[in-house]
Amino acid sequence: METERKEHDTMKKIKLIALDMDGTLLNSEKKCSERTKRALIKAQEQGIWIVPTTGRAINGLPQELKDINVRYGIFCNGASCYDLHKDMLMVADHFTVEEALKLLHIGDKYDASHDVYAGGCGYCEAKYLDHFEEYTNDIEIQNLIRNTRKRLDGSLDEFLLSSGLTVEKVNMFFKDLDERAAAEKEFLATGLTEPVSALYNNLEMGKLGVSKGKAMVQLAEKLGIEREEIMACGDAKNDLSMVKLAGIGVAMKNGIDEIKEIADYVTDTNDCDGVAKAIEKFALE
Repeated sequence: METERKEHDTMKKIKLIALDMDGTLLNSEKKCSERTKRALIKAQEQGIWIVPTTGRAINGLPQELKDINVRYGIFCNGASCYDLHKDMLMVADHFTVEEALKLLHIGDKYDASHDVYAGGCGYCEAKYLDHFEEYTNDIEIQNLIRNTRKRLDGSLDEFLLSSGLTVEKVNMFFKDLDERAAAEKEFLATGLTEPVSALYNNLEMGKLGVSKGKAMVQLAEKLGIEREEIMACGDAKNDLSMVKLAGIGVAMKNGIDEIKEIADYVTDTNDCDGVAKAIEKFALE
């Protein structure tokens, strides 16, 4: 079950909870359990900000969070922060089109799907989107990709050069993990990005310096909240920064070893209400 890594100064009341989506808040069926929804609502009733902090674009916000009317959200691993009530972009730390194209062209030499996030949406060429089962055998991930990407009959190059949009994130799924490792080294060498992963065979690239943790702290400062008053929950490499920076960093039992090692607390899995249990332990009165 849950594992506590060190003692905490629990005198500080939690005022903001940053939550990764996939593998954390959402279970394996990409749903939010009833116990978790109750915990989120109780936290809101106590004046705590619930902040989805995800690699997804804003169009991937789960209905369960729309239903409880969350106000703030951090998307694309920290590239964008929105006031959802005002439909206002508060933070935008994006690639230029030229920078994004440089990364995409490096990716062309590998057997990997390409997609980009721009303007709050994901875009993927038809040649990848129509055959996404070749890049992952996880049905839920296939469905998520197909439901949150706009299909392009033309190329990403053509779309980006004509759209006028900046790019929040570049994402690739690799068939071969050795190719993924080689590509990661090439992307790092550009000085444009430091790739992270939410899944075992993907690379997610935001602008160098962008992270969930940085965006989380920036939002907290705007709200007058100290780091010690933040709890963050995550499971994957792209969650490391926010779990490390939060006053209480929580790793999921189903998470990678690296995040468990730096977390203050290891809660249960995403299929066993791990987020709800952490909120009940640290945040609810």
